[in-house]
Amino acid sequence: MRIKNYVRVCALGAALQFGLGGVSLAQLYSNGNNVISGNNVGIGEDDPEAKLEIKNDFIPPPTCINCLALPPTDEPALRLTTEVHPNPPTTSSVSTLYTWDIHSGEELEFIAGTGSSASTLFSLSENETSIGGDEVLLSDDFHFSKQEGSSLFKYTLGLGAKVNGGLMSQTTSGQSGSAIQNYNGSLRLYTGIGASSVPLARLTITNNGRVGIGTTNPSSSFEVKDGDVEVENGQLLVKNGDVEVSSGEVLIKNGRFVVSNAQGVNQFEVKSTGYVVAREILVDINESIPDYVFQEDYALMPIAELRAYIAKEHHLPNIPSALEFEDQGGIELGEMSRLMLEKQEELVLYILELEARLYALETSNAEK
Repeated sequence: MRIKNYVRVCALGAALQFGLGGVSLAQLYSNGNNVISGNNVGIGEDDPEAKLEIKNDFIPPPTCINCLALPPTDEPALRLTTEVHPNPPTTSSVSTLYTWDIHSGEELEFIAGTGSSASTLFSLSENETSIGGDEVLLSDDFHFSKQEGSSLFKYTLGLGAKVNGGLMSQTTSGQSGSAIQNYNGSLRLYTGIGASSVPLARLTITNNGRVGIGTTNPSSSFEVKDGDVEVENGQLLVKNGDVEVSSGEVLIKNGRFVVSNAQGVNQFEVKSTGYVVAREILVDINESIPDYVFQEDYALMPIAELRAYIAKEHHLPNIPSALEFEDQGGIELGEMSRLMLEKQEELVLYILELEARLYALETSNAEK
């Protein structure tokens, strides 16, 4: 018996059949315009210009509007299908279809499932790439995830980090990663995502324009929490807004801190040289204002005792010494202002006492 390899054309060109060893391996059925021209094969194209060219003709109905943007969705130009059958099969078992479709609208789709349960897992067109599901794995170090609910919306892009429903973890490479997240309209930036540490938002821009560093809920236009703000060779300008630093410092090197009004006129300025320029300073004093000096029961130190105290201590009573000022690193403006007012009021009492003694002396001399 002789076994042949063959190519057979059947039914007046309606089918092109390929066989090997007497077994039919593949058949190409045609309802027109399927040709082999030289080394090129055309399906639906009678003059193929590539090794394999597939053409899907679509003739819209006369009443169709904007039909160039509405190609038929049920007639793809090319379909590759794998049907997975249950094993072992049962009377109620249903096979699953995995299909790649290239539509005449230049769209590539990967569809899983059958009938009403079919869903598009991946689609690619000229202007858009869409990946279905809540978690997208573009590579081991490049993830995208979304979490949507009645009042919570998270869209997270992981760079060197796994993200799933807003949760973040380390990738299989073992390196810490970063993530960018849209959280209910606010933009958050995460860094240092590791295997065990809970990711913290390093930078937040809220949906009302506030900026927070180290906090996801800034209470002012710009807030830094548990950190410092440093400006080197520049200026930190605040115009019609707030700058808040919690548990940190504002450092200015070779620059200045300026607060201006709505017209741009500087109202307060701190220079790196140590100068402070302000239109007016209001000091909040926690202690009572020393009007108590003028109470009848106030114990004013007699002048003789005051002279002896100054000779011994070399500073006024109730005023810190030079050594005490040095130890505390400077002068507290509010407290010093209160103490100076106390000394001024005591000085008034001394002047009034001297005036009374002078009046008594003058009266005594006039009577002689």
